Amino acid sequence: EYFEKIADLKESKSNTKDFADHLNGILSMLEINLRLKSKDASYIIEHAKKDVVLKIDDISEGEQNLLSLLYFYYELFEDKGQKKFKNNIKVIIVDDPISSVDDINKMYVLELIKKIIEIEHIQIFIFTHVWEDFCSLCYKKADKDDTQFRFYEIKKDENGSKITTAKVNETPYKHDFKEIYEFSKKKDSSGLTDCE
Repeated sequence: EYFEKIADLKESKSNTKDFADHLNGILSMLEINLRLKSKDASYIIEHAKKDVVLKIDDISEGEQNLLSLLYFYYELFEDKGQKKFKNNIKVIIVDDPISSVDDINKMYVLELIKKIIEIEHIQIFIFTHVWEDFCSLCYKKADKDDTQFRFYEIKKDENGSKITTAKVNETPYKHDFKEIYEFSKKKDSSGLTDCE
């Protein structure tokens, strides 16, 4: 009985418990049937309703990505209330944060990424291959000399890849239609690139 009380007291003072509590609140709100427990400065993933311990391979790729992103976001701050950003971070790179996340959780992830974009005094790179996600992240942000935002697109052609300035006010439909239209002007398939 005393050993259990000592273990509970140690657990209540651990940094891992703060994140587990924070994450469990988010998972519950998103109705994801996972629960994180902290134990000996580590984490255990459990099914929220069946009280079954899970391995990382037992959860979907989207759930793995979501857990990783939430941990990453949590670690950007010095306080558990996520108000004081760590001042030793100078650059943040996030590669395709929405991949494998289902539509229900996509909006939550997009909002989390928007919060990261708003952090001042650091350089942030967000990469995505989905034009709709790009438009959502760039909504109402200007790419002008007097703003902090710059938007680029990597385009492929027969000479390889090149970086071009992206038009953030271009809808996903218009963007895709322009690419299809340019493709439709080709006379035959002899000059097609692997990408095309």
